[in-house]
Amino acid sequence: MDKINLPHQGWRRASVPVSHAPDGTATILELQGNVLSSYFVYGLVDTLDRLQQGDMLCTLNNSRQRVRAVVPKAYTHVKLRAPSGGGGGLLRWKLGFRPSTTCAELSDAAHGKHPDVLQYRGPAVKARFEVHKGGYAYLHHRSSDGGKQQLEYVSLGPYRGTVEIPGPGLIEVDCLTAWSLTLTPLQG
Repeated sequence: MDKINLPHQGWRRASVPVSHAPDGTATILELQGNVLSSYFVYGLVDTLDRLQQGDMLCTLNNSRQRVRAVVPKAYTHVKLRAPSGGGGGLLRWKLGFRPSTTCAELSDAAHGKHPDVLQYRGPAVKARFEVHKGGYAYLHHRSSDGGKQQLEYVSLGPYRGTVEIPGPGLIEVDCLTAWSLTLTPLQG
């Protein structure tokens, strides 16, 4: 997948305004740290009348890999928070936003070692989901109307099982260890 420009940068805690994709297209957050960087990323509503932290969108843990997550339209900002007591100025980050139409497409199989978002354009299908040892994983499907459905939750790998992807949408993988997703056609 092409790497995008990451125009926002800093260290430690920050609040960054979201550059939402055009209507009808989901917004994807892309974040990169360094080998010492660990962050929790939350959605945030920050307007003149309202300030409210939302759900955790993703995590970054001691990796230079770019992590991706969907940012719902309700959020005006994303909030980065480093774990307490960590690294000072060594916890650097870069961040950008992209439309979901630029994400890699899930056609047969995908794998990674960090949170990612994939486009799926096909019909309902079964998939084998694997998570290597020592890691947690959330696997979600987001439909074009913004609905979010949890497909699987793994509290501690290793894990191998079958999930059903209900149809076209975005597949969001939040996992900090090696994972893979392999499509297998539904049998009628």
